[in-house]
Amino acid sequence: MANSNVVDIFDRDQRIWHARLSGQSVRSIGRQYHLRVAEVEAIIARMATPVNLRMKLRALELDVARLDELFNTYYPKALGGNEHATIICLRILEHRSHLLGLQAPQRIDPVQVSIELTPQTTTERIQAALDEIISMRPQPKSIEAVAQESRSANGDGPMKHPEG
Repeated sequence: MANSNVVDIFDRDQRIWHARLSGQSVRSIGRQYHLRVAEVEAIIARMATPVNLRMKLRALELDVARLDELFNTYYPKALGGNEHATIICLRILEHRSHLLGLQAPQRIDPVQVSIELTPQTTTERIQAALDEIISMRPQPKSIEAVAQESRSANGDGPMKHPEG
């Protein structure tokens, strides 16, 4: 009797799995089989094939093998000049290349440029700010320039040596 119960549960889980595959919502399935949403989700998780690296690798291997079989069928026709077969072969090659990652953009690692800055002390920053302020002010005239202006204003002009 216990075996028939296990078989009944397995059959029910199969029906739940196929209902979900056909697009029925988890809530709807739960109502139909008098189960909570969490129970339906647990059944679906148990029935589903886990997607892991091994499964992905097997699927990739199968897809590449299938593409190779198709290519082997159409390639002789393409070599014979059949345009339709040539297009199919090219599409197979493109798809195979895409599956194997041969068309992925080349990864370029940017070169990191590092500039070592020596941190400025607060004194150095204050001195730089003062230097900038001073550079904006008009520069005082030299003593020679002031003396020259003074002579020009008095009409003395530059001194000339008497000629002989």
